[in-house]
Formats: sequence, structure tokens, C-alpha cells
Amino acid sequence: MLAIEGTTVSTEGNTKKKIPMSSIKLSSKVCESARIVAAYRGVTQAELMAEILEPALAKMEREERTKRDKAQAEADKAQAKK
Repeated sequence: MLAIEGTTVSTEGNTKKKIPMSSIKLSSKVCESARIVAAYRGVTQAELMAEILEPALAKMEREERTKRDKAQAEADKAQAKK
């Protein structure tokens, strides 16, 4: 489990910023791989996972919103015909 709660401090170069965090459960295999890669890169597991997940999830969110909006538009159009 990658359990990250509260607020942490991220170091990027010489700057520090607070990043709000929450906890999630991941398989131990994923956590172990994240730990190893994060250590190689010199970043935290949270920073690594955010770097990987944020772009992918943003894309998925846009795609799902588009599907939902299209379905709603079709439902509205069908309702208007009645």
C-alpha cells in the first residue's frame, strides 16, 4: 500500500512546495517497483506516481467527460422529439 496522507514537501531543484496528498491502496508489486524507480531517480514515490498518473488520468477524464456529454446530448435530443 502506498499510504500518503496530509501534506508533504516536494523538492524540485532548490524550491520547495507543499503538495496535498491522500492515501490509496496499490498492490505490493506496484509499490515495490515504484520504490525502486523512485530511488533510482532521486524522487519520492508520491512524486513518481503523480508524474506517471496525472497525464494518463487527465486524458481518461477528458475522454469520459466527452462520452458522458455526448450521451446526454443524445438523450436531450431524443427527449425533445417526444
